[in-house]
Amino acid sequence: MTLENRTQWATALAACLALAVLAGHAQMALIVGLAVAIGSLCKLISTLRTDRQKALRLGFLLALTLGLVFGLTAIATLPATEMMQYTKRAALSYEEASRYSLPPSGLAGMLSPILFGRGARDFWPLWDRVELGYLGAVTLFLAGLATSNTRTRRFAYLLAGVGLVISLGKYTPVHLWMYKYVPGFGHLRIPARFILLTNFALAYLAGVGLQDWKLGQVTKLRLLGCGASLMLLTILLMPIAWSKAAAEIPNPPSYSLALAVVVILSTIGATLIIGRYRWRAPGIAILLAIELIGLGSWVEVDVFDPNKGYGAGPAVKYLRDQTGTYRIDVAATSWQPDAPTVHRLETVSGLHNPLALANYDTYYWAVGYRGSSLYNFLNVRFLITDKDTPAADSTFVPVFDEDPDVDVYLNTNSQPRISLIYKPILVSDSAAAFDAIHAKDFDPRQEVVLENGNALPPRTDGESKLYYTRRTSLEQTIVAITPSPAYLVLSEVWYPGWITLVNGHQVEIIRANYAFRAVYLPAGDHKIEMYFQPKSWLLGLATTLATIVVTVVYISWNLMANKSLFEIRK
Repeated sequence: MTLENRTQWATALAACLALAVLAGHAQMALIVGLAVAIGSLCKLISTLRTDRQKALRLGFLLALTLGLVFGLTAIATLPATEMMQYTKRAALSYEEASRYSLPPSGLAGMLSPILFGRGARDFWPLWDRVELGYLGAVTLFLAGLATSNTRTRRFAYLLAGVGLVISLGKYTPVHLWMYKYVPGFGHLRIPARFILLTNFALAYLAGVGLQDWKLGQVTKLRLLGCGASLMLLTILLMPIAWSKAAAEIPNPPSYSLALAVVVILSTIGATLIIGRYRWRAPGIAILLAIELIGLGSWVEVDVFDPNKGYGAGPAVKYLRDQTGTYRIDVAATSWQPDAPTVHRLETVSGLHNPLALANYDTYYWAVGYRGSSLYNFLNVRFLITDKDTPAADSTFVPVFDEDPDVDVYLNTNSQPRISLIYKPILVSDSAAAFDAIHAKDFDPRQEVVLENGNALPPRTDGESKLYYTRRTSLEQTIVAITPSPAYLVLSEVWYPGWITLVNGHQVEIIRANYAFRAVYLPAGDHKIEMYFQPKSWLLGLATTLATIVVTVVYISWNLMANKSLFEIRK
């Protein structure tokens, strides 16, 4: 294969990896990338031993692939990298990062997850329910038969081992080392998901094993050895795994152990019997189908309506008919956490997101109670509760009860989204700001805690006005009239990338009240324009567009060159 053709394959691989990254799940993209990286390194090392010049070409192709992946995904990865440092994931403790590790006893689930209960509802062990890496007895039996393709088998064994060790998480020291020393790895949770690498590798080996068996390359001794080993593994280790999990709870379900053992032994026996006949390939396919169908009748059978909690009832219409700028708070179990977002209602908790900004998340969970001054600062005008179930004090009054599922309460002390504040409290850092806003005498209606702000002269008498003329999620225009210098304080989350112009001149945005924004205004009439334009997004957009253009030009030129060559030969 020529270098030109290999370059085309590298481009195709980069496009596939870019799609995995742009799908939005960083951990799954890392798992896919890790599989490709291990395979590439194995190939590079083996090539380096025999042909250094070929190894250099392979290294170039790997660098090209990585460069294309970075370029194609920069529009997402650069803003995400910037955002990560402001989320709680930036300082994820090892205890949290290693949660949802796959316990060693959970490895029995690779043979049969029935051992640990039926689906989420009947899962009975006390450890966190995680991916068990189910493969089934037939697949593991076939994987043991693989004898050909020595080089790729080594890669598969290595990939399976890497996935297995990482998925065990806190139960081995490897995960701790990666948490400490591998950049970005400490931001990830649920190490059990890396068992997918093991699954992929063993599934590949099972395919090789079935092919070898079909071609007559597997001896009877190996067949019997694999079958006997799996049976012995089932008889010895399944009870040990069950007992280890059962030791932590009273009255564990013993039927799950008996059922799992009987099913596995029967499956292995059927596989060995089928192997004696010429129709072993279709027989194995039928047996796999039976195994999967049987498992499906016992595992993950839960009835759930995905639309439940998202219905647009009368309360939604009432809230959308309200004027002005406001947020709502949801204390109703009949609404899903993201239901307000679906109905285009601003909620104090925002979109349910594991990458919530750390400072705001900390502020939100430390307001004390619904109706506190810190809570009211968030511009919460309406509280949604379950029917006839008040969720706050008497400062919240019922205003709408015509919805059959929820009631709507008005927060009579809700603070406006924007305020002119004349009493700054100056602090040096976020920790001091957090302490200052939780002081007993702090009043966000009259005061603002600023990090690196400036003192103001006493307020003079005169008229002040403040109102929006335009407001979207990315742009805001505010008119402010103040008789003396003041701070425009917004209960909008502070984040880099917001640009503010006061009367056409760019000014600094100051972090206020620990997690929010403020802008200094001198006395007079002002037009304040704010728009969100982070440099990371602009740089990512430019990089991705440039990469796409270069790739398209290269592919087009290559196609035209091949066409010209074909015409010359013709």
